[in-house]
Amino acid sequence: MRQLAKVCYWTCPALFCLALYWLGLKAWFQADDFAWLGIHYSVFDVPSFFQAMFAPMAQGTIRPWSERLFFLVLERTYGVDALPFRIVVFLTQFLNLALLAAVTWRVTGSRLAGFFAPVFWTANSALAVSMTWSSSYNQIQCSTFLLTAFYCLLRYIETGRARWNVAQWVVFILGFGSLEINIVYPALAAAYTLFCARKSFLKTLPLFAISILYAVANFTYAPKQKTGVYAMHLDLSIFQTLWDYLTWAPGIIRPSLIPSTREVLATAVVLLALAAFAIWQLRKRNGLALFFIAWFVAVMAPLLPLRDHKTDYYLIIPCIGLSMLGAWGVSEAWKAGWLWRAAAIVPVAAYLYYSGSQARLVTAWYYHRSVPIRNLFYAVEQAHELHPKDLILLAGVDDELYWSGMNDDPFRLIENAKVYLLPGSEDKIQPHPEIADFRDQILPAEVAGRAIESGTAVVYAVGGPKLINATSAYRSKAQAWMSHPVKIVDTGLPYLTDLMGPEWYPIEGGFRWMPKRATLRIGGPASAAEKLYLKGYYPKEQFAKGPVRVKVSIYGQVLGEQPLPVTDSDFRLTFDLPATAVGKEWLNVEISVNRAVDDGNAGRELGLAFGVISIR
Repeated sequence: MRQLAKVCYWTCPALFCLALYWLGLKAWFQADDFAWLGIHYSVFDVPSFFQAMFAPMAQGTIRPWSERLFFLVLERTYGVDALPFRIVVFLTQFLNLALLAAVTWRVTGSRLAGFFAPVFWTANSALAVSMTWSSSYNQIQCSTFLLTAFYCLLRYIETGRARWNVAQWVVFILGFGSLEINIVYPALAAAYTLFCARKSFLKTLPLFAISILYAVANFTYAPKQKTGVYAMHLDLSIFQTLWDYLTWAPGIIRPSLIPSTREVLATAVVLLALAAFAIWQLRKRNGLALFFIAWFVAVMAPLLPLRDHKTDYYLIIPCIGLSMLGAWGVSEAWKAGWLWRAAAIVPVAAYLYYSGSQARLVTAWYYHRSVPIRNLFYAVEQAHELHPKDLILLAGVDDELYWSGMNDDPFRLIENAKVYLLPGSEDKIQPHPEIADFRDQILPAEVAGRAIESGTAVVYAVGGPKLINATSAYRSKAQAWMSHPVKIVDTGLPYLTDLMGPEWYPIEGGFRWMPKRATLRIGGPASAAEKLYLKGYYPKEQFAKGPVRVKVSIYGQVLGEQPLPVTDSDFRLTFDLPATAVGKEWLNVEISVNRAVDDGNAGRELGLAFGVISIR
């Protein structure tokens, strides 16, 4: 009987998690997932592997374990089958629940608190995002590193054995590869020892040296954005941000929704109950309450300057502290008698009911959001099998479908597929320039007209799980579209070859190489606000003899000369256009580079490889 009770003790929180978030196992990829799923395209040897793993990426982040390796290994093994990704997330969270139970049991001395802490954490609706969206796995994995390191610290304090201290350091250092928030671990360790195990306090101080070194290195090699939603605002707005997160912490009030009166009252009841219990313990001079509060505040602190990017899943790790505090409160109420037990039922019931309900709703929303993009992906894959050499133009893509995943181009995961939105799609999609410019995926009308007229493009209407071939319905529009000058030149499209000068080499895998100099024709700007954009790739060998610079001219007039970045083989350059170019139907553009490399196999002189050249 004792063995059965022991099994239930450790497995019930995991079963509760599975019951609450089971739809997360069925969720498919969405949004940022597709950017990470394509990371294998940048890995072709050992140096490129390390570049892909450790070079700063989105918003200057470096998360090799929770994002890059996670997606690279599973995509290589299982392709676009989302279930293995979801299983890894769930198994990691099950480990977290066991760790949280062990940690809470040890610091409070209460088995009951150890049981309720993972239950309370699981019920928090902030977890729903990570339990359904693979890109936010970093929150789950970082929790593992923080809880494991802290567990090792507790064992070191209890036993005095150096191996536990070594294990703490190893896990702590490795945690930086999961999520930047790992930097707060020394503060957690110091707070616990200061309030609860003061003899060990000085032993935690060397941990801060690692966090300081990481912070310096991170700000040096992974500079943060100075504008946009990820810009840091070190001003009084952090107090408003802290208040917002505090009101969202019980998981009852959703950031994007207007709460009902019941939800506001339930949130108030939960927060007041936690505050009352913490004050009660502080009056008894029990510093453990301060540690639980410090966990929440310390983990939240680095996120507070992100005034314009407040999101509920940032609460996943901070709420570990509040879950331990609440679980300890239930344990103490249970020991205090029936009156206190009855009083504890009110906030516990309010929390489990309202936050648990929100968790189910959010999980269902993310699951149902992933279904249409999954259906569209597999339908496009079938269309590509039927038309392996043709462009696929999608009609009828709406705002919800586009922003659920298409903005990160999931179709590049289909080998050799070229998929675009049909002209006019911009009427159905709400712009979000802070995320991406969806116009890059809309094939210009003049290009679409050429492709449809030449029989090298098929149009599919989106509607339900299947696509409908609507090419014939758009043939009449193709003639009208062809009358416009081409302002976006995709060099990998064969029917735009007549716009390329004789210097260009033949198409290779969706792009073209140019020698040191090449020319092309492109539609002129309609206003002075439009610019010339160059997007392409260059071989690293070009830098062997010094910097590489790109010069652009129009009718002999030099627009400028810009250096290529040395940190990445892909480049995006922008050139201002002269006022004399405005209103011209066509422009003759000359592109040159100061250095090229020899192609040993074909005996060619390779300057730059271009994808898209555009004026917009």
